[in-house]
Amino acid sequence: MKSRRRVFQMVLLSCLCMLLISQNAIAAESPKPKKFSFKLATTMPMGQPMTQRGDMMKKLVEERSNGRITVQHYPAGQLFATDALTEAVPTGAVQLAFCQSAISKIVPDHDLFNLMFLMRSEKETYAARDAAMPELRKAFNKKFNAELLGWVNYECEQAILFTKPVSKLSDFKGRKVRNAGGGHALVVQAIGCATVEITSSDVYLAMQRGTIDGVSSGTVSHLSRKWYEVAKYLSGFYGGSYLYSATANLDWWKTLSAEDQKLIRDALLDVQAASDAAAAVATREQIATLQKYGVKLFTLPEEDLLKAQNAASKAIKAYYVDILGKDQTERYTTLIEKAIGRTLFPS
Repeated sequence: MKSRRRVFQMVLLSCLCMLLISQNAIAAESPKPKKFSFKLATTMPMGQPMTQRGDMMKKLVEERSNGRITVQHYPAGQLFATDALTEAVPTGAVQLAFCQSAISKIVPDHDLFNLMFLMRSEKETYAARDAAMPELRKAFNKKFNAELLGWVNYECEQAILFTKPVSKLSDFKGRKVRNAGGGHALVVQAIGCATVEITSSDVYLAMQRGTIDGVSSGTVSHLSRKWYEVAKYLSGFYGGSYLYSATANLDWWKTLSAEDQKLIRDALLDVQAASDAAAAVATREQIATLQKYGVKLFTLPEEDLLKAQNAASKAIKAYYVDILGKDQTERYTTLIEKAIGRTLFPS
Protein backbone atom coordinates (compact mmCIF):
# COMPACT_ATOMS: atom_id res chain seq x y z
CA MET A 1 0.00 0.00 0.00
CA LYS A 2 2.79 2.34 1.00
CA SER A 3 4.65 1.35 -2.13
CA ARG A 4 1.70 2.24 -4.36
CA ARG A 5 1.28 5.59 -2.62
CA ARG A 6 4.96 6.35 -3.11
CA VAL A 7 4.78 5.46 -6.80
CA PHE A 8 1.76 7.71 -7.18
CA GLN A 9 3.58 10.57 -5.45
CA MET A 10 6.61 10.12 -7.71
CA VAL A 11 4.44 10.16 -10.85
CA LEU A 12 2.61 13.29 -9.65
CA LEU A 13 5.89 15.02 -8.86
CA SER A 14 7.24 14.13 -12.29
CA CYS A 15 4.15 15.55 -13.98
CA LEU A 16 4.47 18.80 -12.03
CA CYS A 17 8.12 19.11 -12.96
CA MET A 18 7.33 18.56 -16.63
CA LEU A 19 4.57 21.15 -16.47
CA LEU A 20 6.91 23.73 -14.96
CA ILE A 21 9.59 22.99 -17.54
CA SER A 22 7.11 23.35 -20.42
CA GLN A 23 5.77 26.64 -19.05
CA ASN A 24 9.30 28.01 -18.73
CA ALA A 25 10.05 26.90 -22.27
CA ILE A 26 6.94 28.65 -23.61
CA ALA A 27 7.83 31.80 -21.68
CA ALA A 28 11.36 31.69 -23.08
CA GLU A 29 10.03 31.27 -26.60
CA SER A 30 7.55 34.20 -26.31
CA PRO A 31 9.42 37.31 -27.50
CA LYS A 32 9.14 40.48 -25.48
CA PRO A 33 7.55 43.45 -27.29
CA LYS A 34 10.38 45.24 -29.08
CA LYS A 35 11.60 48.70 -28.20
CA PHE A 36 11.69 51.21 -31.03
CA SER A 37 11.45 54.90 -31.82
CA PHE A 38 9.90 56.86 -34.66
CA LYS A 39 9.92 60.41 -35.97
CA LEU A 40 6.88 62.70 -35.95
CA ALA A 41 7.03 65.81 -38.15
CA THR A 42 4.78 68.85 -37.68
CA THR A 43 5.14 72.19 -39.41
CA MET A 44 3.51 74.94 -37.36
CA PRO A 45 5.58 77.30 -35.13
CA MET A 46 6.38 76.54 -31.51
CA GLY A 47 3.46 77.20 -29.18
CA GLN A 48 0.83 76.78 -31.93
CA PRO A 49 -2.02 74.33 -31.22
CA MET A 50 -0.80 71.96 -33.94
CA THR A 51 2.60 71.77 -32.26
CA GLN A 52 0.90 71.13 -28.92
CA ARG A 53 -1.03 68.25 -30.47
CA GLY A 54 2.29 66.76 -31.64
CA ASP A 55 3.61 66.99 -28.07
CA MET A 56 0.42 65.31 -26.84
CA MET A 57 0.89 62.46 -29.33
CA LYS A 58 4.45 61.92 -28.11
CA LYS A 59 3.35 61.89 -24.47
CA LEU A 60 0.45 59.47 -24.98
CA VAL A 61 2.44 56.92 -26.99
CA GLU A 62 5.39 56.93 -24.61
CA GLU A 63 3.21 56.69 -21.50
CA ARG A 64 0.96 53.93 -22.84
CA SER A 65 3.94 51.85 -23.99
CA ASN A 66 5.68 52.38 -20.63
CA GLY A 67 8.58 53.99 -22.45
CA ARG A 68 9.05 51.07 -24.85
CA ILE A 69 8.18 53.31 -27.80
CA THR A 70 9.95 56.65 -28.12
CA VAL A 71 8.54 59.45 -30.28
CA GLN A 72 10.94 62.05 -31.65
CA HIS A 73 8.76 65.10 -32.35
CA TYR A 74 10.19 67.66 -34.77
CA PRO A 75 7.93 70.76 -34.75
CA ALA A 76 8.01 74.00 -36.77
CA GLY A 77 9.25 72.33 -39.94
CA GLN A 78 12.55 71.41 -38.26
CA LEU A 79 12.66 68.08 -40.08
CA PHE A 80 10.66 68.86 -43.23
CA ALA A 81 8.78 71.91 -44.47
CA THR A 82 5.12 71.60 -45.50
CA ASP A 83 5.73 70.86 -49.19
CA ALA A 84 8.62 68.49 -48.45
CA LEU A 85 6.30 66.19 -46.50
CA THR A 86 4.69 65.20 -49.80
CA GLU A 87 7.89 63.21 -50.48
CA ALA A 88 9.06 62.49 -46.93
CA VAL A 89 6.00 60.49 -45.88
CA PRO A 90 5.64 58.14 -48.88
CA THR A 91 9.39 57.48 -49.07
CA GLY A 92 9.69 56.78 -45.34
CA ALA A 93 12.06 59.65 -44.60
CA VAL A 94 9.68 60.32 -41.71
CA GLN A 95 7.41 57.74 -40.12
CA LEU A 96 4.50 59.96 -39.06
CA ALA A 97 3.45 63.50 -39.97
CA PHE A 98 0.57 65.93 -39.59
CA CYS A 99 -0.01 67.02 -43.20
CA GLN A 100 -1.98 69.96 -44.57
CA SER A 101 -3.45 70.75 -47.98
CA ALA A 102 -0.14 70.53 -49.84
CA ILE A 103 -0.63 66.77 -50.19
CA SER A 104 -3.98 67.29 -51.91
CA LYS A 105 -1.96 67.60 -55.13
CA ILE A 106 -1.24 63.89 -54.69
CA VAL A 107 -4.31 62.83 -52.68
CA PRO A 108 -7.16 65.19 -53.69
CA ASP A 109 -9.40 63.28 -51.28
CA HIS A 110 -7.48 65.00 -48.47
CA ASP A 111 -9.37 68.28 -48.94
CA LEU A 112 -12.83 66.76 -49.04
CA PHE A 113 -13.70 68.41 -45.71
CA ASN A 114 -11.47 71.47 -46.07
CA LEU A 115 -13.29 73.15 -48.98
CA MET A 116 -15.53 76.02 -47.92
CA PHE A 117 -19.33 75.73 -47.89
CA LEU A 118 -19.55 71.95 -48.48
CA MET A 119 -20.15 71.22 -44.80
CA ARG A 120 -22.58 73.50 -42.95
CA SER A 121 -21.55 72.99 -39.33
CA GLU A 122 -18.77 71.52 -37.21
CA LYS A 123 -21.09 68.62 -36.38
CA GLU A 124 -21.55 67.82 -40.07
CA THR A 125 -17.82 68.05 -40.73
CA TYR A 126 -16.92 65.54 -38.02
CA ALA A 127 -19.74 63.13 -38.90
CA ALA A 128 -18.74 63.16 -42.57
CA ARG A 129 -15.04 62.85 -41.77
CA ASP A 130 -15.60 59.75 -39.65
CA ALA A 131 -18.01 58.13 -42.12
CA ALA A 132 -15.62 58.53 -45.06
CA MET A 133 -12.58 57.06 -43.28
CA PRO A 134 -12.72 53.58 -44.90
CA GLU A 135 -12.57 55.07 -48.40
CA LEU A 136 -10.04 57.71 -47.37
CA ARG A 137 -7.69 55.05 -45.99
CA LYS A 138 -7.78 53.21 -49.31
CA ALA A 139 -6.95 56.44 -51.14
CA PHE A 140 -4.00 57.25 -48.87
CA ASN A 141 -2.69 53.66 -49.13
CA LYS A 142 -2.80 53.70 -52.91
CA LYS A 143 -1.83 57.28 -53.80
CA PHE A 144 0.47 58.28 -50.95
CA ASN A 145 1.93 55.00 -49.65
CA ALA A 146 0.58 56.05 -46.27
CA GLU A 147 -1.77 54.84 -43.57
CA LEU A 148 -4.32 57.48 -42.57
CA LEU A 149 -4.58 57.30 -38.78
CA GLY A 150 -6.99 60.19 -38.29
CA TRP A 151 -7.21 63.96 -38.35
CA VAL A 152 -5.87 66.86 -36.31
CA ASN A 153 -8.11 69.92 -36.24
CA TYR A 154 -6.30 73.18 -36.93
CA GLU A 155 -9.34 75.41 -36.64
CA CYS A 156 -13.12 75.42 -36.88
CA GLU A 157 -13.71 78.47 -39.03
CA GLN A 158 -12.53 79.23 -42.52
CA ALA A 159 -13.67 82.74 -43.38
CA ILE A 160 -13.24 85.45 -45.99
CA LEU A 161 -11.85 88.78 -44.81
CA PHE A 162 -12.68 91.72 -47.09
CA THR A 163 -11.33 95.25 -47.30
CA LYS A 164 -14.79 96.63 -48.17
CA PRO A 165 -18.27 96.01 -46.70
CA VAL A 166 -20.41 93.07 -47.77
CA SER A 167 -24.15 92.68 -47.20
CA LYS A 168 -25.33 90.38 -50.00
CA LEU A 169 -24.00 87.69 -52.31
CA SER A 170 -23.84 90.02 -55.32
CA ASP A 171 -21.24 92.08 -53.41
CA PHE A 172 -18.82 89.18 -53.92
CA LYS A 173 -18.89 89.55 -57.69
CA GLY A 174 -15.50 90.33 -59.18
CA ARG A 175 -13.72 90.83 -55.87
CA LYS A 176 -10.16 89.53 -56.01
CA VAL A 177 -9.63 87.03 -53.20
CA ARG A 178 -6.44 85.23 -52.27
CA ASN A 179 -6.92 81.52 -51.56
CA ALA A 180 -4.98 78.26 -51.32
CA GLY A 181 -5.61 77.24 -54.95
CA GLY A 182 -6.90 73.92 -56.29
CA GLY A 183 -10.42 73.14 -55.10
CA HIS A 184 -10.32 76.23 -52.87
CA ALA A 185 -9.99 78.43 -55.97
CA LEU A 186 -13.01 76.79 -57.60
CA VAL A 187 -15.14 77.50 -54.53
CA VAL A 188 -14.09 81.17 -54.45
CA GLN A 189 -14.97 81.46 -58.13
CA ALA A 190 -18.30 79.68 -57.65
CA ILE A 191 -19.51 82.34 -55.21
CA GLY A 192 -18.61 85.12 -57.62
CA CYS A 193 -15.10 86.19 -56.63
CA ALA A 194 -11.98 86.28 -58.77
CA THR A 195 -9.26 83.99 -57.44
CA VAL A 196 -5.72 85.19 -56.77
CA GLU A 197 -2.83 82.95 -55.74
CA ILE A 198 -0.07 84.74 -53.83
CA THR A 199 1.94 83.73 -50.78
CA SER A 200 0.58 84.43 -47.31
CA SER A 201 3.44 86.81 -46.65
CA ASP A 202 2.33 89.01 -49.58
CA VAL A 203 -1.33 89.28 -48.54
CA TYR A 204 -1.01 92.19 -46.10
CA LEU A 205 0.68 94.51 -48.57
CA ALA A 206 -1.59 93.41 -51.43
CA MET A 207 -4.72 94.31 -49.46
CA GLN A 208 -3.17 97.54 -48.22
CA ARG A 209 -2.41 98.59 -51.81
CA GLY A 210 -5.75 97.39 -53.17
CA THR A 211 -4.16 94.75 -55.38
CA ILE A 212 -6.56 92.23 -53.86
CA ASP A 213 -9.90 92.77 -52.12
CA GLY A 214 -9.76 89.98 -49.57
CA VAL A 215 -8.34 86.70 -48.37
CA SER A 216 -9.90 83.30 -47.72
CA SER A 217 -8.23 81.62 -44.77
CA GLY A 218 -8.71 80.58 -41.18
CA THR A 219 -9.34 82.96 -38.31
CA VAL A 220 -5.98 82.08 -36.77
CA SER A 221 -4.19 83.44 -39.86
CA HIS A 222 -6.38 86.55 -40.02
CA LEU A 223 -5.30 87.26 -36.47
CA SER A 224 -1.68 86.11 -36.31
CA ARG A 225 -0.71 87.76 -39.61
CA LYS A 226 -2.46 91.01 -38.59
CA TRP A 227 -4.53 91.15 -41.75
CA TYR A 228 -7.22 92.82 -39.63
CA GLU A 229 -5.16 96.01 -39.79
CA VAL A 230 -5.95 96.45 -43.51
CA ALA A 231 -9.27 94.56 -43.84
CA LYS A 232 -12.24 94.88 -41.50
CA TYR A 233 -15.12 92.74 -42.85
CA LEU A 234 -15.19 89.05 -41.95
CA SER A 235 -17.75 86.44 -42.97
CA GLY A 236 -19.65 85.41 -39.87
CA PHE A 237 -21.23 82.17 -41.12
CA TYR A 238 -19.71 78.67 -41.00
CA GLY A 239 -17.37 78.29 -43.94
CA GLY A 240 -15.75 75.04 -42.94
CA SER A 241 -13.11 73.59 -40.66
CA TYR A 242 -9.46 73.03 -41.54
CA LEU A 243 -8.15 69.55 -40.85
CA TYR A 244 -4.64 68.13 -41.05
CA SER A 245 -4.27 64.43 -41.86
CA ALA A 246 -2.17 62.27 -39.54
CA THR A 247 -0.37 59.96 -41.96
CA ALA A 248 2.14 57.18 -41.34
CA ASN A 249 4.48 55.74 -43.94
CA LEU A 250 2.75 52.53 -45.05
CA ASP A 251 5.89 50.37 -45.31
CA TRP A 252 6.90 51.28 -41.75
CA TRP A 253 3.33 50.85 -40.48
CA LYS A 254 3.17 47.28 -41.79
CA THR A 255 6.29 46.32 -39.80
CA LEU A 256 4.50 47.08 -36.50
CA SER A 257 2.63 44.49 -34.50
CA ALA A 258 -1.15 44.69 -34.36
CA GLU A 259 -0.86 45.73 -30.71
CA ASP A 260 1.51 48.60 -31.48
CA GLN A 261 -0.62 49.75 -34.40
CA LYS A 262 -3.63 49.89 -32.09
CA LEU A 263 -1.70 51.76 -29.41
CA ILE A 264 -0.52 54.43 -31.87
CA ARG A 265 -3.89 54.75 -33.64
CA ASP A 266 -5.78 55.02 -30.34
CA ALA A 267 -3.39 57.73 -29.17
CA LEU A 268 -4.00 59.64 -32.39
CA LEU A 269 -7.76 59.37 -32.01
CA ASP A 270 -7.44 60.90 -28.54
CA VAL A 271 -5.36 63.70 -30.06
CA GLN A 272 -8.07 64.14 -32.71
CA ALA A 273 -10.80 64.50 -30.08
CA ALA A 274 -8.70 66.95 -28.07
CA SER A 275 -7.96 69.00 -31.19
CA ASP A 276 -11.67 69.20 -32.09
CA ALA A 277 -12.50 70.57 -28.64
CA ALA A 278 -9.54 72.95 -28.53
CA ALA A 279 -10.14 74.30 -32.03
CA ALA A 280 -13.75 75.19 -31.22
CA VAL A 281 -12.70 77.21 -28.18
CA ALA A 282 -9.76 78.84 -29.95
CA THR A 283 -11.87 79.89 -32.95
CA ARG A 284 -14.41 81.66 -30.75
CA GLU A 285 -11.60 83.44 -28.92
CA GLN A 286 -9.93 84.46 -32.19
CA ILE A 287 -13.14 85.93 -33.59
CA ALA A 288 -13.73 87.85 -30.35
CA THR A 289 -10.19 89.25 -30.53
CA LEU A 290 -10.62 90.26 -34.17
CA GLN A 291 -13.78 92.14 -33.20
CA LYS A 292 -11.84 93.98 -30.49
CA TYR A 293 -9.50 95.15 -33.25
CA GLY A 294 -12.43 96.62 -35.14
CA VAL A 295 -13.32 93.74 -37.46
CA LYS A 296 -17.04 93.51 -38.23
CA LEU A 297 -18.78 90.21 -38.87
CA PHE A 298 -21.13 90.16 -41.82
CA THR A 299 -23.81 87.63 -42.64
CA LEU A 300 -25.77 87.00 -45.81
CA PRO A 301 -29.53 86.86 -46.21
CA GLU A 302 -30.66 83.25 -45.79
CA GLU A 303 -31.53 82.93 -49.47
CA ASP A 304 -28.12 84.27 -50.53
CA LEU A 305 -26.26 81.96 -48.15
CA LEU A 306 -28.12 78.95 -49.56
CA LYS A 307 -27.24 80.08 -53.10
CA ALA A 308 -23.57 80.36 -52.12
CA GLN A 309 -23.58 76.92 -50.48
CA ASN A 310 -25.30 75.31 -53.47
CA ALA A 311 -23.00 77.01 -55.99
CA ALA A 312 -19.93 75.91 -54.04
CA SER A 313 -21.26 72.35 -53.68
CA LYS A 314 -21.87 72.03 -57.42
CA ALA A 315 -18.33 73.26 -58.14
CA ILE A 316 -16.86 70.82 -55.62
CA LYS A 317 -18.79 67.89 -57.11
CA ALA A 318 -17.59 68.74 -60.62
CA TYR A 319 -14.03 69.05 -59.29
CA TYR A 320 -14.08 65.63 -57.65
CA VAL A 321 -15.85 63.88 -60.52
CA ASP A 322 -13.11 65.22 -62.77
CA ILE A 323 -10.16 64.12 -60.63
CA LEU A 324 -11.54 61.09 -58.78
CA GLY A 325 -14.11 59.82 -61.26
CA LYS A 326 -17.87 59.52 -60.96
CA ASP A 327 -17.89 56.16 -59.14
CA GLN A 328 -15.47 57.20 -56.38
CA THR A 329 -17.24 60.52 -55.89
CA GLU A 330 -20.54 58.65 -55.52
CA ARG A 331 -19.01 56.31 -52.94
CA TYR A 332 -17.96 59.28 -50.84
CA THR A 333 -21.32 60.95 -51.38
CA THR A 334 -23.27 57.89 -50.19
CA LEU A 335 -21.21 57.56 -47.01
CA ILE A 336 -21.39 61.26 -46.17
CA GLU A 337 -25.09 61.73 -46.91
CA LYS A 338 -25.94 58.82 -44.64
CA ALA A 339 -23.88 60.41 -41.87
CA ILE A 340 -25.19 64.00 -42.14
CA GLY A 341 -28.78 63.22 -43.14
CA ARG A 342 -29.09 65.53 -46.14
CA THR A 343 -28.26 65.74 -49.85
CA LEU A 344 -24.62 66.68 -50.24
CA PHE A 345 -24.69 67.95 -53.80
CA PRO A 346 -27.87 69.74 -54.97
CA SER A 347 -29.12 68.88 -58.43
